Amino acid sequence: MKKQIYLLAAVLLTFSCLLPIFSFALPCWTASGAAIGNASVYIYPPIATTTITLTHTVTTESLSVTAFTGSPSGVHIYRVDAVPQIYSGTCASGSMVCTNGGPGIGCTNDRYFGVFAVGTTTYTATYNNYTANPFVIPANVLAGRNDNSVATWVNLAATISATTLTKTGESAGRGEYLLGYDVAAVPVELLYFTANLTIDKKGLCQWATATEINNNYFIVERTRDGVHYDFVGKVNGAGNSNSALYYSTLDADPYQGVSYYRLKQVDFDGSTTYSKLVSINLENLEIITIYPNPAIDNIDYLISSPQAGNVTITVVDVLGRIILKREEAIDAGLTKKQLNVASMSDGSYLLRITTQNMEKTQKQFVIK
Repeated sequence: MKKQIYLLAAVLLTFSCLLPIFSFALPCWTASGAAIGNASVYIYPPIATTTITLTHTVTTESLSVTAFTGSPSGVHIYRVDAVPQIYSGTCASGSMVCTNGGPGIGCTNDRYFGVFAVGTTTYTATYNNYTANPFVIPANVLAGRNDNSVATWVNLAATISATTLTKTGESAGRGEYLLGYDVAAVPVELLYFTANLTIDKKGLCQWATATEINNNYFIVERTRDGVHYDFVGKVNGAGNSNSALYYSTLDADPYQGVSYYRLKQVDFDGSTTYSKLVSINLENLEIITIYPNPAIDNIDYLISSPQAGNVTITVVDVLGRIILKREEAIDAGLTKKQLNVASMSDGSYLLRITTQNMEKTQKQFVIK
């Protein structure tokens, strides 16, 4: 008897899918082997952790759908290997294009993906390996529309990384996804670029970016005069990123005196942008200050030196005559010294300090 009941139930369920002859007709899914578009994949029903992916047959581009919420009944991903018949918006106007030609040229990108999600759900759509697309170089936009009856593709403001464009919170129903390029996008948003002198007298250049779009690499350059530049170092960029990234390079041999640095950013297409100049001042031996200045009886002076040793202290007048000369011992770092100048005539003088390696520094002071 139980077997007969189960058999009758199976028959009723089968006919309820085929013919609306029962008042209690039940919803059902019928899976077809025919592809939607040029290719498609599907799953009924997906769960929250399900990931469904459709890959292009020639390149490694693919679209993945995952992170389902709510009560999804089923999801299809399909791919169309043809230029969209309607491609305004992203492909033909404004600053966004889906071709290498530029705004208004028309669309040459012959592939786009679509998703058909059934039920009460949201999901995350990810365009993978977008750099493999031969038509949109460089790609930095995931454009979308509901279906091919919609005239305008719009920028979905997807999260960009080096290989993926990801849009969260997509709603149930139908949606289509196309790669694009925003020619108005700033390639790199620079947070800062700094240069500092290290303890061992090297130039440390550091910088950070908030976002990067098609960023190939950075070059740090050094100059004395703002005209002639020397190469310091090259650092690879992230390609695409919308999170803060931090970089640095070290100049092992900065100029004596002032070195000016700039950051050169290079896109994959060869275009460049430059930062403002920043500087360091490399003085191996320096008189930091002389006080009081003008002086009457004594002067105090503060010496900065990278190493301890004996130095020669010389006072020279405006005619170049040596008024005073003596030996002093100084420490590494800062050393404070005092000099009696009560016997010197009023006027302007140079306090000169010379190391045993003949490094020199000097600073002017006045006696009144």
